[in-house]
Amino acid sequence: MSAKWVEKLIYALSVPVAWCVIHTLYRLDVEKKSPLTLGPKIIAVNHPSFLDPLVIASVLSQQSYILITEVMFRIPIVRTYLRLSGHIPVVSGRGDEVLQRAMERLRQGGCVMNFPEGNNSPITGGFLKEHTGIARLALESGAPVYPVGIFILRERLHSRINVVDEITRYSHWYLNGPFVVTIGNPSRYQGDPQDRDTCREVAGAIMSEVKEAAFESQMRWEQKKL
Repeated sequence: MSAKWVEKLIYALSVPVAWCVIHTLYRLDVEKKSPLTLGPKIIAVNHPSFLDPLVIASVLSQQSYILITEVMFRIPIVRTYLRLSGHIPVVSGRGDEVLQRAMERLRQGGCVMNFPEGNNSPITGGFLKEHTGIARLALESGAPVYPVGIFILRERLHSRINVVDEITRYSHWYLNGPFVVTIGNPSRYQGDPQDRDTCREVAGAIMSEVKEAAFESQMRWEQKKL
């Protein structure tokens, strides 16, 4: 069986499981500003909790390839699932390699999911400073970028320290409550992907749209409480 068929099979088997878990734990509320068109696309998401990739992958209604920290690929069982699913490890100091793997997925007409913050947002609120990798990917591929904003109740987050191969990372677990998602309208960006100033500017623009989508999610939840 080819790698492509394995990826499709795992995706087909994972979606029903993920759907059941998500709808058991969360009160999911999703709004899409425009339909997700066929063809290559980049999904840019804020990252308040550890389970964000699972939730967003399930609401996209299509197979997506997620840029995930390389530490996750060191965890037994998890690494097998991630590799067979075709997700992309983000290795420090090997940005060009990561970019090319993501570009390959986009050239094949795939959907690539990226969390510009690179780690969970501060548990007290706000966002981490965005990384420029997503800007390089958007500029080099020319693919549309869909901003996705998540709102959850941060007071229900549980912070955990994870040590894998002597690497310490913090993660925020959200066990139940509302999970509000806004998928904004896509944008395309132009410029030199090798120019650092351009990449910083584009990364900032993408993150601004993600923040706006997250704010819309928060406002929608607060309106429903009234």
